[in-house]
Amino acid sequence: MKIREFLTRYVEGYLFKDLDSMAQCQLPSGSKEGAVGYPMVMTAFAGIVQEGAQLEAAYGVEIAQIRKRFPVRADGAIWL
Repeated sequence: MKIREFLTRYVEGYLFKDLDSMAQCQLPSGSKEGAVGYPMVMTAFAGIVQEGAQLEAAYGVEIAQIRKRFPVRADGAIWL
């Protein structure tokens, strides 16, 4: 599968539409917790991981090289 086809079908199709569907959820009356924030974040993370795997397979982008060049993660921790 070519990267453009993957992005169109799985990212713009399934992933974005799933996130849009979850964004339509409403909290029960009187409730302050229970929105779908966590499932939305996990869905986005899963999409990021899948896209990374596709890029690695399609273009030979190696995650180890990226980690070597940018050793500090977004949360400030060092990659192991």
